[in-house]
Amino acid sequence: MSHKVASTDENWKQNCGFFGFESLKEKEEALQDLCGVTLQVFCLLLNLLPAPQYRRNTMSREDKLCLFLAKLRLGITYSSLGAMFGVTATTASTVFRKALDILSIALKNWVFMPSRKIIKLSLPAPFKDNYPNCTLIIDCTEVRTETPSNPDCQHMLYSHYKGGYTLKFLIGIIPNGMISFISRVYGGRHTDSFITQDSGFLQLIKPGDLVLSDKGFPSIRTTIEGKGAVLLMPPFNSGVGQLSEQAMEETYKIASVRIRVERVIQRLTIYHVLSSRIPLSLVPHMNKVVFVCAALVNMQAPIIKK
Repeated sequence: MSHKVASTDENWKQNCGFFGFESLKEKEEALQDLCGVTLQVFCLLLNLLPAPQYRRNTMSREDKLCLFLAKLRLGITYSSLGAMFGVTATTASTVFRKALDILSIALKNWVFMPSRKIIKLSLPAPFKDNYPNCTLIIDCTEVRTETPSNPDCQHMLYSHYKGGYTLKFLIGIIPNGMISFISRVYGGRHTDSFITQDSGFLQLIKPGDLVLSDKGFPSIRTTIEGKGAVLLMPPFNSGVGQLSEQAMEETYKIASVRIRVERVIQRLTIYHVLSSRIPLSLVPHMNKVVFVCAALVNMQAPIIKK
């Protein structure tokens, strides 16, 4: 009886083995679940990686890309990735970092600010009706990190808004939902306005632009208006009485179109590396991680139909 059980277990192991890309190339849904991309995007990314050096016992280029994307998509540890792909945690870490270095450069043209003419041509109906001059919608988002041991790092990363240690970055989208700007990451202590001013975002603004934001950006209004543009935020409630009916209507109108940027941020966080607690060892690489995730979002089908 014990012999039969052992035999059954062995057959089960053989049938349930994971063989990297070989196990995924004809399973589009599984590829998207594990790597967060379609087969078409996978092949495009594969062509951006250098040709493999054929040596014994080395991972194929396809498996290296699978490992890299699985780290972004699942946010799991290098030891877990190593177990999946049959390599050590050190090898998994090396493969990830090398692919990150290459793709963060190779994908640089996938996050860009298009011409105002292109923005106008792709303007969704709600914007045409209410905000025809809108060129950008901005927001800041935060990702949690492990607790740093260094007091200076604790001070830089602590976010009072989140009540913990975070990295924060600014995202800007055009009205059709394409990411057109992604800042470097900042410690959670920095305000939205500081990041907007420091990140280089304001250099994108041109006369006649309309920028939509939430209430966290009041101090950039003067700078934007000085460029001949307009910053539109929801009306403030001073705490004395309720907002007027007109102010309430304007708040709802702004919220109805600003939800676009929230949907894009949701797309970013399907890459669980951005929704998991960031290991401190990954923090130095997060500028590249955030950028690559943004580029991958732009490679997906449009989030907003015209």
